[in-house]
Amino acid sequence: MIDQAIFKREWVILCERWNRTPSPEMTARYFQAINGRMTTESFLGACRVLFARNEFFPSPDEFVDAVNIPNEAKAIDQWELCLRVAEGEHHVLNRMDQVGKRVVAALGGPDALGRTDRDRVSFLRGEFLRTYIDLTHSREYHQIEGPEVTPESRRIMGEILNQRGTE
Repeated sequence: MIDQAIFKREWVILCERWNRTPSPEMTARYFQAINGRMTTESFLGACRVLFARNEFFPSPDEFVDAVNIPNEAKAIDQWELCLRVAEGEHHVLNRMDQVGKRVVAALGGPDALGRTDRDRVSFLRGEFLRTYIDLTHSREYHQIEGPEVTPESRRIMGEILNQRGTE
């Protein structure tokens, strides 16, 4: 949810930038279109990006897309680490951030990733990136439940995380 006072302040700045005088109805429509899709912090970040980058007044989707740019780069970096985990380098899980580890668990854990057919890797990549970006937008990402992880995967992940303290 976006703080309405901050929305109004940033809205005025953006409207001045593109010499716009929107009606109260248009302002309310924009707020409705993006409020459920962003936090106050992500909205502020999007406003800065759009102010600097856009040539024309942004659509509601452009607010959301502007926030995804840095998250996409980070998600791709985490995907590269995920691939290494899938290839059997389970110790690389220690180098992943908390969101990346959560996505690995949601996708079935290291063992399930390792059993992924080559022809499904691009599908898995898309799932990883979408889930990572969605979780980075959620304030409560740590409370989101993923699919059930097998006991074997949970044991291996526990061993990997315990190795962290011995290295």
